Amino acid sequence: MGRRVPPPQYEHVTDGVRIRVRPKFMHDESEPARARFMWSYTVDVENESEQTWTIVRRHWRIVDAEGRRQEVDGDGVIGQTPTLGPGERFS
Repeated sequence: MGRRVPPPQYEHVTDGVRIRVRPKFMHDESEPARARFMWSYTVDVENESEQTWTIVRRHWRIVDAEGRRQEVDGDGVIGQTPTLGPGERFS
């Protein structure tokens, strides 16, 4: 049995706010025979700056293994608009 490779993690820092995204393949929700593949995403936001920030909008660019792009815009994160002081996190 081979070693499991940890799932990829993507991150980016803008103005001292670090965003980490961990995708997870959802086996039970997917139907590979029908080319239907479902994923969930865990998003962590960490304020590494000295300012206080409020997340009021989001914009995700998702690129799949075949290079297809999808963009997602919306208010807040999962229906919330968290305010993060220096050193605070939201997931």
